[in-house]
Amino acid sequence: MRIFLQLLTSVLLLSICGCLMAVVPVGSRTSSGVKYSAEALAFLDLPGTTRDEVVASLGPPLLESQETRTLVYEWERTERQASFIIVPDWIAPLVEDANGSVTDGASHQWALLVAYDVRGVVSAHKVRQLGTRTLEEECADWSHHRNNKP
Repeated sequence: MRIFLQLLTSVLLLSICGCLMAVVPVGSRTSSGVKYSAEALAFLDLPGTTRDEVVASLGPPLLESQETRTLVYEWERTERQASFIIVPDWIAPLVEDANGSVTDGASHQWALLVAYDVRGVVSAHKVRQLGTRTLEEECADWSHHRNNKP
């Protein structure tokens, strides 16, 4: 519906005054927490990496689930979009946002889950988009799926 309204507005502006409004996605940004790069997480794939090494490298987790032996690191990504109006030269001085602006859109929560075994050795890790469940529930769900693979 939102895209339809943007398109309708653009068509109306273009037909009335020769103006065109455009909204273009320009990627996303980390708006809270830390999103670690693939390079920063590469050590998690090394055999024998321990829970203590994870905490030493990434810092203390937001949550540590004792029940599932999972460390949780969380961050938020916010979509960004550029809005601008393309106008003919004769009307440009009258249009306030002719140069455009960048605004934030929807935000999504993400988590790095790092599981370790009873000896404290990393056994699995995964980046997951979080939903409406608590972090403990996310850990339990991930643990359940990992342990019940066919």
